Amino acid sequence: MFWHFAARVAAAALSLPALLFALRFFQQTGYNVARGYIRIALSRCFVCGAICVALLVPVEILLGDYSDAVLAGCSFASAAVALSVRAKVPLKFTRRATRLFVASTVACTVGFLFLPSYLLPLLPFLVILPCALLLLPFERSINAKYIRQAEQKLSRAAYIKIAVTGSFGKTSVKNILTEMLSSKYKACCTPGSFNTPLGIASYVNNDLPCDAEAVVFEMGAKKRGDIDFLCKMVKPRYGILTGIEKQHLSTFGSVDNVIAAKGELLKHIPENGICVLNADNVYTRRLDVEACPTVTVGATGDVAIGDVSVSAAGTSFCLTVGGTKRTLKTRLLGAFNATNVALAAALAYELGVDAEDIFGAAERLKPVPHRLELIEGANGTAIIDDSYNANISGVRGALEVLSCFEGKRYVVTQGIVELGREQFEVNFGLGKELAAVSDAIVTLGQNCKALSQGARAANASAEILFADTVGEAASLLAPRMRAGDVILFQNDLPDSMI
Repeated sequence: MFWHFAARVAAAALSLPALLFALRFFQQTGYNVARGYIRIALSRCFVCGAICVALLVPVEILLGDYSDAVLAGCSFASAAVALSVRAKVPLKFTRRATRLFVASTVACTVGFLFLPSYLLPLLPFLVILPCALLLLPFERSINAKYIRQAEQKLSRAAYIKIAVTGSFGKTSVKNILTEMLSSKYKACCTPGSFNTPLGIASYVNNDLPCDAEAVVFEMGAKKRGDIDFLCKMVKPRYGILTGIEKQHLSTFGSVDNVIAAKGELLKHIPENGICVLNADNVYTRRLDVEACPTVTVGATGDVAIGDVSVSAAGTSFCLTVGGTKRTLKTRLLGAFNATNVALAAALAYELGVDAEDIFGAAERLKPVPHRLELIEGANGTAIIDDSYNANISGVRGALEVLSCFEGKRYVVTQGIVELGREQFEVNFGLGKELAAVSDAIVTLGQNCKALSQGARAANASAEILFADTVGEAASLLAPRMRAGDVILFQNDLPDSMI
């Protein structure tokens, strides 16, 4: 009896890492119950728990005397797996996270008292879903109040409010624009990738300076109506649409819905405002540009870009703003960053920033972490960290940068995700492009087959390696690395692969 009780107490204590692991996944998906639970169910931690349950069932039936020892061992294994997963974004104990944690802990305690032993390794994952569902009405009422509070704060002050949206480049353009505006205004922006209603509300309520003059808001979308909701909340006078690409098709359904969703921004820009558009983007040309005043950026845009040159040291290009033409050199990697700079420059100029100040700010720009960030590796090697990038245009830009390096070139990628029915086709094509510029490709996750088949279709002798995690991929490549070689970590790699 004592050992039975001790084993259950140990299992209860060792379930804490798994519960925190599950809670972090829910937080990262914005507490979306379906998406959060799918991510949990596909994780190594959940799979380990399921294996433990499958092991405990026959042990308890056939070898009941040894089931307590096996339970303790399984609990240690589950805890070890949960603790081994390095988080790209750590769990933050916000009030909502704390409420879900307390409710799940209470439910787990009841489960450990009354449920059969063989279910205990999966208990944290079994209780967090019903707890999240039970708390959902309460959380929605709190969220609505929090958003109203942010709306009221924004309406009381005469901020210059700017919205930045698009399928790619939002965070980079937001940061670049804030830097350019800072020469004339007290400018600030939403941090990181805070681009959801609650993320923006959190920034406005807690961190937006009262003396700010210009505020840049990044706006993300997973479905039609998301940008419309954010614009009603923020009421921007100015906007930038960085471009549109096939992205999040699993939630949008089609590229036409992506275009419609991103185009919602234009309907909210008033007649005395301006929206800057990427004229070189094919899908942007399908927008209703009559909806508001616009300025275009591109090879033949109102703000013109030309003579783009990409190297391992950065990007140079000619930029024409307000009739002034200048050749700029920036540390930002990738031809698409020339467009990002131009988009920000166009709006900064419309807001009265002098062209010379714009050019100076462009040349002072620093890379955004995890977005084509060049890192010095050991023994003369290089690492290109593009692990927060998740769209095909960005991948192509990253491969262009990779081709500038003279040593051996390696890529670690999971491909493009959330593309719905087009996922295999897009990743097959990406595999071909990877084979053209890399010496070896390490694939992870669900797109391994499409990537490897595409790579071998382009180059029958292409070297394809497979790994479950980024750490495993790095271990595969480490013995090969020599001075001058480079690894590109590509494409929004989730915690389960880190």
